[in-house]
Amino acid sequence: MKRLNICIDIDGTLTEPYYWLAMANEHFSKCVREEEVRCYEIHKTMGIELDDYLYYYEVYKYDIHNNARLREQAGEYIGKLSEWHRIHFVTARDKDLEMITFSYLCRHNIPFNSLYVTGNANKIQNAHDLNCDVFLEDSMDNAVQLARAGYKVILMDAGYNQCPEEELHSLIVRVHTWEEAYEVIQAMAMTSQAIS
Repeated sequence: MKRLNICIDIDGTLTEPYYWLAMANEHFSKCVREEEVRCYEIHKTMGIELDDYLYYYEVYKYDIHNNARLREQAGEYIGKLSEWHRIHFVTARDKDLEMITFSYLCRHNIPFNSLYVTGNANKIQNAHDLNCDVFLEDSMDNAVQLARAGYKVILMDAGYNQCPEEELHSLIVRVHTWEEAYEVIQAMAMTSQAIS
């Protein structure tokens, strides 16, 4: 079995993809439901101006991220993966969220080899530097960007990343649960289909 370098996004991949919704609904006096979230850009989902969302996020980002819920079984399957593979978290969160992100991972007993808080959505350089074999992501734009750069991507299903399966890049595999992600990764490791 090949020991893989696994890169994992945090928000919407490690965490439940709609953890921010209740707080945003309350703040903006909205009642958007999870099944209505069809757009990755939160301000569009909420029907508000970008500047209003950015102000809200700047004020509340520590609470938002500190209280994020894990996706179901994420901790369990990352724990299993870490027994053989290397786990690298790569997030586009603002750099000033590095300590709270590190503390969050530790508080939830999520094993990892490294954490990169990049402050931007372009993760290709991180994937290259980490010799990434597979990247777990929830953003369709990021997934396509990584796949076009030659990286295998596991796309964690969410309402905001939908497209017909035949339109997915050949290096992108959509999964609905962490158990499915684990099975895809283990199959890659067993058959050495990962990019080295």
